[in-house]
Amino acid sequence: MVSRKWIAGALAPVALAAAAAATTIVRPDRAVRVATGYVAHNVCSKTFVSGFDPQIVFAETIERDGIRRLRPLLRYHLDRTAKIVEASVAGLFASRAAFHEGFGCVMLLGPEQPYLLRSDIEALKKARTPPLLPVPRWSSRAIPP
Repeated sequence: MVSRKWIAGALAPVALAAAAAATTIVRPDRAVRVATGYVAHNVCSKTFVSGFDPQIVFAETIERDGIRRLRPLLRYHLDRTAKIVEASVAGLFASRAAFHEGFGCVMLLGPEQPYLLRSDIEALKKARTPPLLPVPRWSSRAIPP
């Protein structure tokens, strides 16, 4: 008769290999990175674009269905001078979002700055561009000469 210790000893490496294969295929860290990215971008947008209180925004954001399970471990750091928000789960899987005037919040991926269109924001705000196509004469929006 085969002992239970021998069976447990033989199945332990198989179970360990199956768990390693499952985490390689499923990648649970990606879901956590999506959650931290969502929190960082949401807090950044609602703080710097809309002017809301970041603590209230964070509290409302972590009550969402997919993020609620990470609530005890989720943290954020807001740098008002650099206008950057960083969110992490227990200090791991950090995501950063930065506010850029005229563009809103942009996720920072890696050490490089995000690509932003090279244009003069103030000139774009002041310029009144005509419509791309002329308004037809039969339209009710036609402007009289």
